Amino acid sequence: MDQRTSFGVLRSLLHHWEDTPDWRLLFWSLVQSAQRHFPTSYFDQWLPYIEDFELDWSGALASATSLEELKEMAATAPFARFELELVARLPGQQDAVRALARDPLLRHVASLLIGWNHLSTRELCALCDSPHLLHLGQLDLEQNDFHADVVRAMASIPALQDLRRLNASSHLLGDQGGVLLATSPLLAHIKELKMSFCNFTSASAHALAHSEHTMQLEALDLSLNEFTAPDLVRLTRSPRLDALHTLDLSMCVRGRLTGAAERRRQQAHYSRLFDARSATGLRTLRLSDNALGEAGVSALASASCLDGVQELGVSVNELGEGGVRELLKAPFVASLRSLDLRANDLGVRAMRYLRRAPLSALQALELRGNPLGDAGARVLASGAHLKELRTLGLEQCGVSAQAARELAASSAFAAGFKVELGEGSGDEGAASALRPAV
Repeated sequence: MDQRTSFGVLRSLLHHWEDTPDWRLLFWSLVQSAQRHFPTSYFDQWLPYIEDFELDWSGALASATSLEELKEMAATAPFARFELELVARLPGQQDAVRALARDPLLRHVASLLIGWNHLSTRELCALCDSPHLLHLGQLDLEQNDFHADVVRAMASIPALQDLRRLNASSHLLGDQGGVLLATSPLLAHIKELKMSFCNFTSASAHALAHSEHTMQLEALDLSLNEFTAPDLVRLTRSPRLDALHTLDLSMCVRGRLTGAAERRRQQAHYSRLFDARSATGLRTLRLSDNALGEAGVSALASASCLDGVQELGVSVNELGEGGVRELLKAPFVASLRSLDLRANDLGVRAMRYLRRAPLSALQALELRGNPLGDAGARVLASGAHLKELRTLGLEQCGVSAQAARELAASSAFAAGFKVELGEGSGDEGAASALRPAV
């Protein structure tokens, strides 16, 4: 593309600015190419032209994995901010953390990913208290060495008061940390919060469900904590979480059900999941591995607040054929784009329910670990409502490579439809079968 054509593309992009990953990728590729091929024109004409638009560059335009790369990016686009990804690059290096905190390049950082570095609370504070870290909107701290005291420490750091996205998963925060977090002004502006596997129990669930600082949350991940069925009910019915569009409560009640009577008691609580006023904007809901049973999915199916859900994960929930039948009565089934039903003891009869369901928008269906066999797979192929299906997961379902190829060749699904069998199907090339686009 010559310089004149490139500048025309630039002008079009700037006049049609979008705060989306696709727009940023296209824009970044264009300016990188221009800086490389027409450096004089780029710095004399392109940069002033871009800066005159005064667009919102608060989000990360691209990602750097070192300070050297960040320096090059900032030279190309001094008007923008970037993501600095240093995952597992600073373990045990206190001097490196201090040097990073002193580097003026941090003024270009909007997103900082420093998970898996075994940082202490003191090291985190030293880094985040840098005078150069002025525009931080996203912080990823997954798998460091933090305990409950990190929550109180973070709340006192000015650079973290405007965070929009925080991932503090995989830390032994416990309920002391969970309650501190729920009452901390640190949450005041956060829209996306990931606190998976933090050793939270009922006290944390109660505090978060009643927090004064969660009204603006749009995405919440509390998976792999130790909640009870009443805790899940409390969270799903909380008016403090009404702005959520994504909620992940997977694997929170697993291992708690020791007998049939206990299971019945837990599942009786699930009949109260959600209510008409709960989180009406939910688009993604993940509740895998919580022993929901038929009672739980019946409650989901009748919850009018879930009418806009497009992605649903209910794998490993003891649904059985009756549970799937109840789930597929839900009005939101027609708008689902992704449905995860792994390991729910589903056979041929359940496939008949799926075949008849109005899943006209479904693009991805995961059935791994269900004993449906070739007969069940062929039942799906005879359905009339799966015209948009692009991916079907059948690993460990007893489906042969031959049946997978027959499925892939079926006209019942979308062009480019793919069957995923995984390894060990007994036939070379059977890991997947793909129908060519037409």
